[in-house]
Amino acid sequence: MLRDKKVKTRQARTRSSYTFRLPDDLRDRLEARAAEENRTLSQMMILLLDRAVSDDRA
Repeated sequence: MLRDKKVKTRQARTRSSYTFRLPDDLRDRLEARAAEENRTLSQMMILLLDRAVSDDRA
């Protein structure tokens, strides 16, 4: 039950869906890094983008 609540909360934070093109070599490197960290490509990209934005604020 608690897990269901977490999923719903996470889904509520999702606001938009984006589609964009990546160079193949960049996608390959991101997928490799994501696999090393046991993440999906989307999770990896969100993590990296969040870190980049957070670094700008410091």
